[in-house]
Amino acid sequence: GNITGPIRDAFSEPLLFVYGASDPAQARANLEVAKAWSVIRFGVDVHYPILSDIEFFARGESVANDKSLFLIGNATSNRVLAAIESDLPIAVKNGQIMMSNGQHFSGNEIGAVFIRPNPRRDDRYVVVVEGATALGTWRSLSLPDLIPDFIVYDEHVAPSRGQMLLGPGSVLAGGFFDNDWAFPKQTEDPLARTRRPAAKSESDATPYLP
Repeated sequence: GNITGPIRDAFSEPLLFVYGASDPAQARANLEVAKAWSVIRFGVDVHYPILSDIEFFARGESVANDKSLFLIGNATSNRVLAAIESDLPIAVKNGQIMMSNGQHFSGNEIGAVFIRPNPRRDDRYVVVVEGATALGTWRSLSLPDLIPDFIVYDEHVAPSRGQMLLGPGSVLAGGFFDNDWAFPKQTEDPLARTRRPAAKSESDATPYLP
């Protein structure tokens, strides 16, 4: 396949979803997030296989998989992610999202989604959806449909749920990796510092009908 990103490109390849069940506190949320990401998204009507990390290894699946891997849950809960995390540009450490360019972020419901070539098999993708907590992973379901190669978010992305683009939500960082999969120089969401005013309520926004 042609490894170019962004995240939606992974859905055009054979894909295996693996959710982290090794931490009981995160397993249920990780499974629900895996189900939500795996169903008709981006107009693709395919049902992708979903395994727990425990089932993945019990079945003898390889981290250098024939399929692109879609990993849900942080390395504490997902042993497939734990196996390759040191070769990935974003990780959860001490409740923060740490980026290999030195940036780090903390917040409520903080998490990250990113796509890379699989470090163990560079002609296949790995997509990671991880939060510092189960709620952070769950909050990924508020991301809009069109997202770049990487995105770091917290509770302030909530208003973007169900949207094509971020719209009224904001993220902490995001962008496209360079050709060699390095971070670009500018990764911050320029709108993250200036919180946009909340959308007016339905009643405020509805024009008066004659």
